[in-house]
Amino acid sequence: MELWLLVALLLITATSGYLGSLLLGRRLSLIAGPMGHLTLPGVAIALALHLPLLPTVFVFITLTTVLIFLVFKRTQLPLDVITAVFFVVSFALAIPFFPLEKVEDAFAGNVKTFNVVDVILVFVVAIAVLLFLYTHYDRLTLLSINKDLAYTLGIGKREELLYVLSLALIITLSVKLVGGLLTIALTVLPAVIAQRLSSTLKHYQWFSLLIPILTTLLALPLSNILHLRLGPVIIVVYGVLFLLTLFYTK
Repeated sequence: MELWLLVALLLITATSGYLGSLLLGRRLSLIAGPMGHLTLPGVAIALALHLPLLPTVFVFITLTTVLIFLVFKRTQLPLDVITAVFFVVSFALAIPFFPLEKVEDAFAGNVKTFNVVDVILVFVVAIAVLLFLYTHYDRLTLLSINKDLAYTLGIGKREELLYVLSLALIITLSVKLVGGLLTIALTVLPAVIAQRLSSTLKHYQWFSLLIPILTTLLALPLSNILHLRLGPVIIVVYGVLFLLTLFYTK
């Protein structure tokens, strides 16, 4: 694997994990669920209509997430129910036009589909998101834990909007790595593992950033040896690490 592609993959997984460290707070986790579930229909629509994959997925999950929250605000139905409705309807609309030769790439990702433009996009977006998270981490943590107190201190919709935009961008970039079904796993699993291993917030913050890097470097030779796609192997390694943390006591 070329060095530039490896660095791009490490940026995707590390940024996903860093974003995920803020998802365990109840408020922001409500935002991530719809985005993760709606990635696959976005991929299906892009492939069915022969549209550019990454821009199409980003626009689709962003607009659909906005619609989900508008419906939620109006009806107060559970978010998972509303998300399920949007998921099945949008996916059902795309299935009749879905190219069968692209099914495996859509579900499991394919790092070989990354091109130079994709890699440049990854570098620009991931570095920008990392800088935003690093400079606003404490404020976003408070927003995730206690919205009312955060609003009182002047932390509010601007930070939340930037976080949601960052999440949508990184989920979009990870489509080619893990496919449309597993994108949210790149954010949630490293955060859960980091929480199991951390005794302080600072440890949790850095573990969420470093664990994805180490996991990707471990999964890469495994995928080559087993002749499997890299994205699903990364998720399996995360799963094994999580099981191992169950035997760890702080």
